[in-house]
Parts: sequence; C-alpha cells; structure tokens
Amino acid sequence: MAKKIKELKCEKCGGVMYKSRKSSGMIGFIIMGIGFAATFYVSTLLGIILIIVGLIAGSKIRYFWVCGDCGYKFEREKNWLSLSG
Repeated sequence: MAKKIKELKCEKCGGVMYKSRKSSGMIGFIIMGIGFAATFYVSTLLGIILIIVGLIAGSKIRYFWVCGDCGYKFEREKNWLSLSG
C-alpha cells in the first residue's frame, strides 16, 4: 500500500499545502426539499426525480490541496477505494 501524503509544498509560493474537501450537501438538501414539496403539490413523478437528483447532488465531495500561505488550490485525485479523504 502506498504511503499517504499529509502535506505538500506549494508550487506557487513554497508554502505548506494541506488537505481540504468541499461538499455540495446544502444544494442537494434544497433540491430534495423541493422534490418533497413537488410530490405533494405538483406531480409525484417530478417529485421523485427531484429527490433522486438531490441525493446525487448532495453526495458529491471534491478533494483539494490548499496552500496555507497564498491560498492556491488544486483538486486531488481520489479513487473509489480511498474513503477517508
């Protein structure tokens, strides 16, 4: 198994880069809420579609390396086996 890197050196300023992540959970929650409301007031099919879209949108997590000095960031590569971010 490969050794996990905890921090990198920034290619822009030479500072220390740390692991970070960003999720879109709130957007997914809002879409799901609209889906629940649409299920009761508009159409059951539209509501179910919006609930599924909200679940998919809310489960996306993007992983980054972020420089503590200059704020430069780039996305880390993640595979399906690495769950811990």
